[in-house]
Amino acid sequence: MDLVIEDYVDHLEIGFEQFKLKPGLELELHDEAGKPLPHKGQFVMALPGKGVLVALQVSDPAQIALRPGAPCRVSGFNGKFDFAFNTEALKVDGSQFTAMLAAPASVTINFVRKHARTDLSIPAAVSSPRGGAGSAVTVRNLSVGGAAVSSVQPLGAKGEPVVLQLQVMFESRKELLRLAAIVRRSGAAKDSLMYDTGLEFVNPSRTDRLLLHYYLNTLTNEYAVI
Repeated sequence: MDLVIEDYVDHLEIGFEQFKLKPGLELELHDEAGKPLPHKGQFVMALPGKGVLVALQVSDPAQIALRPGAPCRVSGFNGKFDFAFNTEALKVDGSQFTAMLAAPASVTINFVRKHARTDLSIPAAVSSPRGGAGSAVTVRNLSVGGAAVSSVQPLGAKGEPVVLQLQVMFESRKELLRLAAIVRRSGAAKDSLMYDTGLEFVNPSRTDRLLLHYYLNTLTNEYAVI
């Protein structure tokens, strides 16, 4: 699991093949020294085995500042997080106003906004902080700050500490999260014989928050490079 963690920002490194850009997304282009080029790019598509095709936002081929063989840093924002990767211009086509960039090994993503709760229905378990198998629950919605779960039996009184055990996918692998939480609300469901419980996560580790960010953004197709 290639997580890169620093004290001042929530960010991680992810394999390029795991990251997806939506066609048309605007890209900032920088030279090797990090200086912005005088024009931006626009993501077109990723071509397996070839690279990343971008459209260059210029009206005259003479305005193209990107040169074949030149190192380049690409950055952007997809509405939820900043991303950036280092690459190289393999080919620049002035007649088509396009450039083929080498596919990077990895992409750095920086989370800059809190993720809204995502509705879903996945199995999990809620246990005592002292351990044990816990009670089976269904997670109905989830965010990096908490979760709403349904269960056959009550899970605890308001203010009681519990642990939510949840499996999430990271780069095609299952990762088990054990998230300390506090019961913030609990009661019988209005439309079933189940019990609904609202949980607030308590001091989740930076790694756990990054995994939740990744999982939730993947579910909602917010990753928008392939």
